[in-house]
Amino acid sequence: MFGPFKKKMTRLEGLIDVLESEMQTSGPEDPQYNTYMEKLERLYKLKATSPKARISRDQALLVAGNLAGILIIVAYEQKHVFGSKGQSFLLKTK
Repeated sequence: MFGPFKKKMTRLEGLIDVLESEMQTSGPEDPQYNTYMEKLERLYKLKATSPKARISRDQALLVAGNLAGILIIVAYEQKHVFGSKGQSFLLKTK
């Protein structure tokens, strides 16, 4: 992800990266390649069973900001005419 909100790498992902780089440097003809594959399979199984992360703080702030903007627009619409150009100020989630 680009910008100020970079995703932090977990220790498990770091181990997977190290193991994959070892496999790339050694190549499939290396006698240890099969053990690397077994370890890599175990690490991916651990990654799949690990609990998912909560909603990040930046995503929660983005949603709260969008909701606040919508509430402001709705409150404004009750008393004034609202042009369609005002909707372009809302941030779009990815």
